[in-house]
Amino acid sequence: MKQYLKKILYGDTTIKEYASITTTSISEKVLLKFDHTVIDVSDNHWALCLQPVIFGIWINKSINLSRADTRNCVLCIEEKSSKKKLAQIKLSYYDSIHEKDGTLFLLKAGRFRLFHTSFLEIFFLYNRYYRKPKFSFTKFKSYVSVFSYPRKVRIVSFKRDGYYNIFPMDFAGRTRESKHYLFGLRHSNHALGEIIKSKKLLVSEVPFTHKDNIYELGSHHSSEPPPMPQLSFKTFDSKNFGFPVPDFAEQYNEINITRTVNLGSHMLLWGESQYEEIRSNAQGSLFHIHFLLDLVLQRHGTAYNRI
Repeated sequence: MKQYLKKILYGDTTIKEYASITTTSISEKVLLKFDHTVIDVSDNHWALCLQPVIFGIWINKSINLSRADTRNCVLCIEEKSSKKKLAQIKLSYYDSIHEKDGTLFLLKAGRFRLFHTSFLEIFFLYNRYYRKPKFSFTKFKSYVSVFSYPRKVRIVSFKRDGYYNIFPMDFAGRTRESKHYLFGLRHSNHALGEIIKSKKLLVSEVPFTHKDNIYELGSHHSSEPPPMPQLSFKTFDSKNFGFPVPDFAEQYNEINITRTVNLGSHMLLWGESQYEEIRSNAQGSLFHIHFLLDLVLQRHGTAYNRI
């Protein structure tokens, strides 16, 4: 009966937590709303922590946003074309980092509201396919909200005194029109302590066509990587740091870490690019979205290219 019901509702669609997609144009936008002000932060917001959910929002110095403004604000994720609301997240001030050209506000999520489809269907999907011990409906809504905007996957690498690591990240980004980089790295990551000590890391932009190589590196977050010659791809040393760069990287940046902030399950690493090398034209990156976003886009006939 359950399989029959699934067939009626979702056909042959595979229901999973996240979908892997690629695109050169994101169909969603993210708006920060407070009082009677609305700021489009689509290109300058990042998910950085899951427990609790914390977003980083970069506000350049031309925009007047104070700490007081962030005490009662919401983040809205919408479809660009239809302006249909997908998720709404109530935020409160957590911390901030001030730079000459702007401020990174770290905002903690409170209440989550989903609008992808009816509440009954959302609750049905949770109970039927996602419910498990210690994974509440509230946590489910938080994960859906975070990934209702495509999260780009990059590769981070590090090397020091014979130790190295290289792994993918989707909690990472770069402020628009500046050289600031930020990363939300789990405390369980084996390389975190060494990165904090050295205050250096490297981030590579990589094409979606190397999805298999990217996902192969996922286990390096919580386990020791194999000897470098055993990787399934070749690497070369970056110009100044000598950190390993995948040979398929389109671009890499050497980052000096200037600030760390403990966010909960993740540590924020904030830094600035000291060297950038563009090696080839961008071919399209790998992104992660939640199944609920994938589902609603399929129904609207505007689905991303799955990979």
